[in-house]
Amino acid sequence: METKMKKAICIFLALLMALGLASCSSLSKQERRISKGAGVELDLSGCRIEQETDTHGGFLGDGEYLLVIDCGGKEEKLLAQTGAWSALPLSKNLQEIVYEWGLTERNTPPRIENGVWLFYDRFSDTDGFDRHSDERLTSRPAQNFSLLIYDSDRSRLYYYEMDT
Repeated sequence: METKMKKAICIFLALLMALGLASCSSLSKQERRISKGAGVELDLSGCRIEQETDTHGGFLGDGEYLLVIDCGGKEEKLLAQTGAWSALPLSKNLQEIVYEWGLTERNTPPRIENGVWLFYDRFSDTDGFDRHSDERLTSRPAQNFSLLIYDSDRSRLYYYEMDT
């Protein structure tokens, strides 16, 4: 009886440890998504996922994706990884698309006053196309872009995708 109890306790503890390890949020999946979607490699080690929502689906895959990451004051490390950041506020085109045309309010990043942003246009694979320019964003029928916004007041990184 005693050995059965020891085995049961060992199995229970092993399952408990496996669940604990599985719940540790490794950002590798999200880092790959940001790399592919925004064209930048970011090392988000030491950061923690606060929210992840995805409304993509259906036949054409239209939708929005929002990832909110708590960077816990790792601003210098994060911002040094790419030199393409622009100071807030967002451009007029991005403000219009994200906050006025946004598909759902809960899947858009909040309005942030202090921080930086990076835009990446995924609409076209044309050579010579400036993927960091939002000039043609409102003059076409579809928007496929990614937007990174770093909120320096809250040490939060928002990664937003819109596909229409």
